[in-house]
Amino acid sequence: MISSLYNGLSGIITHEKAINVEGNNVANVNTAGYKNSQMSFQDLLYSGSNKGNGVTTDLISKQFIQGTIAATENGYDLAIDGDGYFVVKNDRKNETFYTRSGDFLKGRDGTLQTPHGLKILGTPIKNNEIVSSDPKHTKFDGTFDKFISSTTVVNKKFIQTINSATTDYEKTAKDIGKSGNGLKKRAVVIEDVINNLADYRAKLELYEGDATAPYKKSTKQIKKFSFSNIYDKNSFLNKNILRMSVNNTEVTQRFTKNDDPQEALNKFADKISSMTGLKAVADDKGSITIESLVPGKVDFLTYPAFNDDQPIETIISKPSLGSGKGLLDSARDSLKEVLELANAKFLEVTNTVNISTKEDLELKEIQLNPVVLNLYDDEVGVVEIEDGGGIFLKNGKNKFLVGKIETNFFRDDNELELIGENLYKETPSSGKPRNAVLRDRLVSHSLEKSNVSLSDTLVDLIVYQKAFEANAKSITTADELLKTAINLRK
Repeated sequence: MISSLYNGLSGIITHEKAINVEGNNVANVNTAGYKNSQMSFQDLLYSGSNKGNGVTTDLISKQFIQGTIAATENGYDLAIDGDGYFVVKNDRKNETFYTRSGDFLKGRDGTLQTPHGLKILGTPIKNNEIVSSDPKHTKFDGTFDKFISSTTVVNKKFIQTINSATTDYEKTAKDIGKSGNGLKKRAVVIEDVINNLADYRAKLELYEGDATAPYKKSTKQIKKFSFSNIYDKNSFLNKNILRMSVNNTEVTQRFTKNDDPQEALNKFADKISSMTGLKAVADDKGSITIESLVPGKVDFLTYPAFNDDQPIETIISKPSLGSGKGLLDSARDSLKEVLELANAKFLEVTNTVNISTKEDLELKEIQLNPVVLNLYDDEVGVVEIEDGGGIFLKNGKNKFLVGKIETNFFRDDNELELIGENLYKETPSSGKPRNAVLRDRLVSHSLEKSNVSLSDTLVDLIVYQKAFEANAKSITTADELLKTAINLRK
């Protein structure tokens, strides 16, 4: 009788465990990243008689299968399409955990965190690459009030944002240079800036499409024309002329025998300098050097002459287009030069996170506070996590990369230690965490729903009920089994 009683009791206890497991599954049906628990049980060993000794729990295991990815309207939300885990850290205990739940937020200290205050680990930007006309101004404060561009570059090697701005060059531009040495009126100075701005933006688009190309800077076109006989009075006519076709526009300078040829040469250079995108410098040896202000641009300088004599033409630098980041850097440097000629200031901030496929990653917390990151002066801005895990701060027209979320995977998920409902800890049996960049796809504005199936849960409950009934046969009725169990619990 006692043996039969314990047989029935084992069924009750096992049935209770099964109900608890399935109840927990149902309770977490809306928990992001929750993995369904499944219970299996087995008969206890038989004794010398032909009667069983009841039933017991064999294993309660997590079902690590991909849950459904649901879209959300929260810019912090991120789902994993794959078998990896987000890496989180408890700073107080210096413990690292792993989770599938991607409902993140900005903590009080400005770092990316879970709702429970665990810090999300990833790859932050190491340093801002800053190019500024003024070392004192290295962030987007009120000084730089003219937006130029904000570009995001994404490829298999890195994620990058390039933000640039300038002060108001139209207010600060003045006449520059002196006769024979880059003399330009204010209006032409502004036109030069606009011309180089257009080139810089065009090079940004080219770079964005081929950012992994080898680094090679563009070169400017620079030509020297030597009018060697301009100082020879014997070759002068009553009416003399310097001429050249510049981009199909005829440029001429006339002078007589009594005029100063150097002054005529200077004025000839001034006329060329007054053309957008060009700078001409005359020396005291009868030569004019003409430089294109846009790297890689071909300016057509044809039919140069002093009266009927052609000058000696020397190519100092041939125009060529660079590639990769060098293409952009050369356009930026030239833009910075013409802006400074307009008494304006230029700022470009480049943030980069390299995408590493190394098995081990050095992961760190990710800061979201723009003041701490020295991007701009206030904390206003919108955080967005995009596909692939890139984390961005948006402020007005500017968009800054601040880091990238990484995921890890394990040799055996079932050997991870469960801490809470969707938090896991590495164990010796699970294996070391490994970089999952080639395995996972990170989906923004989305969360992985629990993989609990209510229909499957109901089937499991029926199975457990049958197991309960099978182990209750050693007692006459189910009511008797229940009464016995109640009395034992008293």
